[in-house]
Amino acid sequence: MIRFSALILCLLLCVGCGPQQVTVEDHQSTSTHIELQPPVTIKSYVRRGEPFESTYTAVPERVVAMWQNSIETIIALGEGNRIVAGMGIPDRKYVRPEYREAYDKIPYKDLKYANLESVLMMKPDLLVGWRSTFTNKGLRPPAFWQSRHANVYIAESSLGAQSALTMDMEYQYIRDLGRIFNRNMEAEKLIHDMEQSVAHTVAQTAHEKPPKALFVEVQGKHFRLYGHKTLAGNIGDSLHADVIDTETPTISMEDNSLIKEQYAKTYWIYCWRICPHRGASGSHSMGTFCWYSTVFTFSNF
Repeated sequence: MIRFSALILCLLLCVGCGPQQVTVEDHQSTSTHIELQPPVTIKSYVRRGEPFESTYTAVPERVVAMWQNSIETIIALGEGNRIVAGMGIPDRKYVRPEYREAYDKIPYKDLKYANLESVLMMKPDLLVGWRSTFTNKGLRPPAFWQSRHANVYIAESSLGAQSALTMDMEYQYIRDLGRIFNRNMEAEKLIHDMEQSVAHTVAQTAHEKPPKALFVEVQGKHFRLYGHKTLAGNIGDSLHADVIDTETPTISMEDNSLIKEQYAKTYWIYCWRICPHRGASGSHSMGTFCWYSTVFTFSNF
């Protein structure tokens, strides 16, 4: 049996919280102004089949980053000092230890995202988040910000599962941010380290029987399930786990007999409401494989 402690998998599945009014000081950016020559054009998506382009003539200096993947990836690229607001992390203990000092220096931090008026007062030149962030009821679609000389980048893996979500999308996400922040070498190193981690685990477990794995997220009295078409499921597939697909997207916690009968001898990987980037600690390397997120706990019946 594969030691599933080597397959602690993460993914960013935070559930959005309602916006709130905050008091925002006009924090002056201390980051260096860097022109991009030639300018960098990045393609992103509002939804499947609806791409939009953003052009960067300089590295962004006032970044509003939503959710842990955005915040930690920017810090990992060495550009945490450009973040004026980081939203979506419940507590600094969920941030990787080596990133906490940079995270602590972010002027505004909260689990909930600030409302539109507050974000406008922050004068961002880049907003990075999920599709659910940029809606008419949220922080407005990308066109709203582009008309105010601010770019928007939306992670493709947040668009939903109209088609399969893959690790390659996450690699492209890191690569795009590397281009935006003029940190191409750092981005490629992060991707290389992740690919090496996957390859190492696959090689070490090549002759083992793949364990059954069920990816779940706690939502009230239900478990939300993530199958092959989700990012969590694709990570499991890549690591040669036997990822379980289900007929229904959720199962009730109250139906213990059904759970034990259908999912006996199955490893449960909990993707917290919390986040897909680590629990109390995390690592990019395998031993504990983390998808820029929080390390999750797991158990088996």
